[in-house]
Amino acid sequence: MQIAFWKWEGAGNDFILVDGRTMPRELHPDEVTRLCDRHHGIGADGLIVLRPLGEEAPGEGPWPRWEMDYCNADGTRSFCGNGSRASFAFLVQQGWAPREAELVACDGAHRARWDASRDLPGVELRPIAAARHLGAAPEGVELPPADHWFADSGSPHHVAFLADGREVLEGLDVDGLGGAVRRHAVHAPAGANANFVADSASDVTELWARTFERGVEAETRACGTGATAIAVADYMRRGGPTFRRVHMPGGTLEVTFDHDPEGFDGIWLHGPAREAFTGVVDWPDKPERPSPNTDVFAWLGMWVLLLSSWTAAFAGGDLSDEARISLLTGSPGSELWSAWGHTAVRVYDPGVEPPLDAIYNYGTFAFGPGFYAKFLAGELDYRLSREPFGSFQISYLRSGRGLLEQPLDLAPSDVRQLAEYLEWNHLPENRTYRYRFLHDNCATRLLTVMEAVFGERWDAGCSPGGTAPAGGSTYREALRPYLSGWPWAQAGVEWAMGPGGDSGPPCFASFLPDGLSGQIQSATLDGRPIASKPVELVPRQGPWFSRGPWVPFSPSAAAAALVVLALSAFRISERGWKFVSRLPLLLAGTVGVVLTAAWLFTDHRDLWANVNLLWSSPLLLVLYVPRVHRGRTGVWVRAGLFVFLVAFLGMQAVRGVSVPLWMHLMLLAVGLALEPWRIRKDLHA
Repeated sequence: MQIAFWKWEGAGNDFILVDGRTMPRELHPDEVTRLCDRHHGIGADGLIVLRPLGEEAPGEGPWPRWEMDYCNADGTRSFCGNGSRASFAFLVQQGWAPREAELVACDGAHRARWDASRDLPGVELRPIAAARHLGAAPEGVELPPADHWFADSGSPHHVAFLADGREVLEGLDVDGLGGAVRRHAVHAPAGANANFVADSASDVTELWARTFERGVEAETRACGTGATAIAVADYMRRGGPTFRRVHMPGGTLEVTFDHDPEGFDGIWLHGPAREAFTGVVDWPDKPERPSPNTDVFAWLGMWVLLLSSWTAAFAGGDLSDEARISLLTGSPGSELWSAWGHTAVRVYDPGVEPPLDAIYNYGTFAFGPGFYAKFLAGELDYRLSREPFGSFQISYLRSGRGLLEQPLDLAPSDVRQLAEYLEWNHLPENRTYRYRFLHDNCATRLLTVMEAVFGERWDAGCSPGGTAPAGGSTYREALRPYLSGWPWAQAGVEWAMGPGGDSGPPCFASFLPDGLSGQIQSATLDGRPIASKPVELVPRQGPWFSRGPWVPFSPSAAAAALVVLALSAFRISERGWKFVSRLPLLLAGTVGVVLTAAWLFTDHRDLWANVNLLWSSPLLLVLYVPRVHRGRTGVWVRAGLFVFLVAFLGMQAVRGVSVPLWMHLMLLAVGLALEPWRIRKDLHA
């Protein structure tokens, strides 16, 4: 099929823009490269796919939110300052955004606005750390005399301030020297963009620069993140106003910022952006395959090579000494099944060819025949899956969920041993396990894996006195913050959970991803801590704890209404009202049937022996039997159930369990519906 595209440029940086809503599928990196090729494709420094983000991923302001999925010309993803400005200008031109919007890129959310005084589109970059002074040029690279700095402005940048100024800058071999800096070991493993800068002796705010961009692997006409890195590095070098004007071959970019001892924030990048042309391009419904007339043997050889490199990378001993493993913690999502957050393991090795970056995910499940029956019976199986890190990261960006990373300080031999175990666990015969919400899930699996791999060398730090942030809270107490935005789900958990929920987890709150992230900081290998505090990989959009769909009334409001209905029986004796007044009995009795079935017929052990059966008993339904409803039998049934209700309250007080407001009201409604004040009258009936 054919879809529309727009070609835009921002200060000479050119981009292909596509409305993601018209795309039948995602593009393979090779297809991005072909489209960006200046001889065989449209030609561009990168390709940008724009998609509107709805209410499922709320932002921090009233402005519209758009995902900006930017790919360099080689298919790799990164943040692009000029691409952000061009995207925003395009959205304004199309009428899809007013003069202020929010763009969600691979490094998080960015505000964009139109500066009326400059009549230029601008984008706010995320706060960045202070620039680092390198001093000398990278070893082995013959550069003109310069003062060298490094700054990460959303993309990593090497900045060389040339001692001899603009004359040297104009004659510089940027492609050759920039490529050497970009791939130098000092910037391994990801590499860095290379910027060469000439300053002005008379005006500290005026700078001239040329940039070699990774991903494009050539000099570009301009670079937004490069101009930002240049501006902050020059400020740390010379001081002066918190403003810089950076002149590049394609145009002039203006950078304003705020500075404090920890770094820079309030960073705004302004510059020109315009549409070059528009057109349509063939967009295959399926990934393109080579023609049968091409070199079949070469094609097969390539896939054999890729497969062998993928397999070999997981043969434990074939990982390089640069390999590392980290723990990833995802924030709670907007679906109930994701309300607890998520845990995954990342294996990254830039020292193999091709570089390895894989995610091992113990939280994979699939809907299929018998899914709900298995879930209700406590026989639902989860499995370990493996996927590229890039696709895993993009899923969090699109959903507005945060992602934290904790690198594990492991020796190369330990990294190989752990990676080998994960790959063994991923084999078809080993990857499936019986999911148990509190005891065997994506978070607890990591502790199980570490113990299996390292044995007595491993200490999870679960002994009393550990430093886990959740302390010694019970399962029930640890779950409550995650359900605060899901009132009906929280009511269901409080009602369904048995006495096991009021016990303390064996390793504090490490059964939850957040708890595991905190607990792993106390863990040791050979007596040495292996993890530090997590760092933000993908920023969370909005509060950490998620909220469920809006509901018109809460469980407490519903329970209060039932109290009112039950009170009606005190004054009104009509048959219809008496039936309505017994709705609390019908509800509580029905729930009692479910709790009893969960105890007797399922493997959900955390639901067994539920003390809530003392008051939400199936016996409440007996009162709907006509012969039991009246007379002495009904009196004794109601009196007995009333005693059970009182016993429940007494037991909860002894166990020190806090009873939510809705349950207090529900207990009152059931007590009123039992009509204890009529016992005497019915005994004489």
